[in-house]
Amino acid sequence: MKKSKLVNTIIVAAAMLFSMPASSNPPATSGPIVIRIDDTFAVFDVDTNAGISSILGGDPTEFCIGIVNFDTVSFMDVDVPEDANRISEKLSGHVQASVWPFTVFDCNLFLTVPPLATGMAKVKGTDNDLVVFLNPDNVNANAFGYNANGNLFDQSGSAKQFSLVLRAVWDGNDPSSSKTLTRIHLGK
Repeated sequence: MKKSKLVNTIIVAAAMLFSMPASSNPPATSGPIVIRIDDTFAVFDVDTNAGISSILGGDPTEFCIGIVNFDTVSFMDVDVPEDANRISEKLSGHVQASVWPFTVFDCNLFLTVPPLATGMAKVKGTDNDLVVFLNPDNVNANAFGYNANGNLFDQSGSAKQFSLVLRAVWDGNDPSSSKTLTRIHLGK
């Protein structure tokens, strides 16, 4: 029974191989080029309305004493064939997250003031035109941003629901055209 199954499999495979068309060069427009990499990710964000900040992708207390150990996330860059010089990007991963009761990046504060909460968060991000500044005929407003969500824990060990939303847009030429919205929420 096994020998017969093996012979049948070989015959079917050979028939498929000989019936395949000869390969040729790809068509002139064969689609986008996709590059996937894992790379480090660390950001400091401020929600001035809430009076708090967050750090994703690293521990600021380690960073402030000279230990640089950022988390790794997955990036997918897509070269958009319809628009020369345009690369869209997506990122995702699980990273360290911490929320702090101040809105400045100050190592003295990170080393002396306890965080409101720490833990792990899932981060997802997009950028519709990663290298917008390289495209002189830019027709896009470059929109980019990320979300982060997770259960963090305060100093007493109580779980806190964390969410962060960052959205930004700019014209790719004038940095003063940049508009950013950041919302950090730490709830029960």
